[in-house]
Amino acid sequence: MPPRRTQRKISVCKITEPMADEFFWNHNTPPKVKVHSIAVSRLAKNLAEQAVTKPKLKMETTPEHLYFAGLLHDVAKNPGKRSNDFDPEHSWKGGMALFKADKEVAKIAGYHDFLNFARSDLSFDQKLLIYCDLRIVGGKTVTLSTRINAIIKKWKKSPRYKIWAEEVKEAKSHAFAFQRLLEENGIKINSKIH
Repeated sequence: MPPRRTQRKISVCKITEPMADEFFWNHNTPPKVKVHSIAVSRLAKNLAEQAVTKPKLKMETTPEHLYFAGLLHDVAKNPGKRSNDFDPEHSWKGGMALFKADKEVAKIAGYHDFLNFARSDLSFDQKLLIYCDLRIVGGKTVTLSTRINAIIKKWKKSPRYKIWAEEVKEAKSHAFAFQRLLEENGIKINSKIH
């Protein structure tokens, strides 16, 4: 008889709306970042609600975890940095800020940088947040191609881009593969969620 697989116990999300507001306040989150984050959170929750019914996708948390990870994913974005500055550190800094409040949300939000898409050790939940972040510009949903091409165009202005060019190419490939995985499993973006 094969050994019994133990299922991972999913915890209840510990972050609340008032706590999220406090994070925004304490981190001096700019209004345009907050608008983007709200749209990402709504898309993340919508897609997670669909994905949780698909065992093949192996969600590890709940739609609520994805909602708050989306809402707070850019909480550590430096309001003083120019938007075309390459700042991959903001994702893990945000994850660190969220760790005491909810470890699951912190693990998801802490890896949302686009370049992390190429990592093989990320969970479905972490990749779903990266995907949702890529699909939202400001508060609007855009195509994956539009967003990735805009990121590359912006990053090419940075002297550090040459260092990251191969990783960007690989992350782009993984992003499109993830989108195909969602489509193959019937996960659809509801454009009325914003």
